Amino acid sequence: MRRTSVAWLVGAAILAGTASWALLGIADVYVEVSWLTAVILLGLAVALWFAGRGVRRLVEGERTTMTPIGAARVAALAQASAWGGALVTGWFGAQAIVAVVHRHAAFATEHLWESIASGVAAVVLVVVGLVVEHWCSIPPEDDADVRSAASGPEPA
Repeated sequence: MRRTSVAWLVGAAILAGTASWALLGIADVYVEVSWLTAVILLGLAVALWFAGRGVRRLVEGERTTMTPIGAARVAALAQASAWGGALVTGWFGAQAIVAVVHRHAAFATEHLWESIASGVAAVVLVVVGLVVEHWCSIPPEDDADVRSAASGPEPA
């Protein structure tokens, strides 16, 4: 599994934000953002962080309840969290722009703060996803041992 590129994540966030802002502008709709969204995103980040710590202990050879299959699942979840967090960061950025553009409306102030809180929580999810993905990588010396073991015994 290749590591996730930060540049691609930033590009995805910008693309999602631009598309969301255009869609919200064309439809001229208000989509409510709840404080609960930020809490849920932070909860996901915390859960991923603790799962990642188990993988880190497994990779370092320390005692843990994490299995290799569980580590692969955590690695996939970390990558998915980074991508999903980047996309919703763009969405909440567009929501914040809508609130600023409509600052004269009654909903704008609370909507702006909820969008900012959710956007920050999404960025936290991206960062945790990238850190846990890094923890899930096999050290180079272990990777060489795995490749030599997979190729079989050396010929005589």
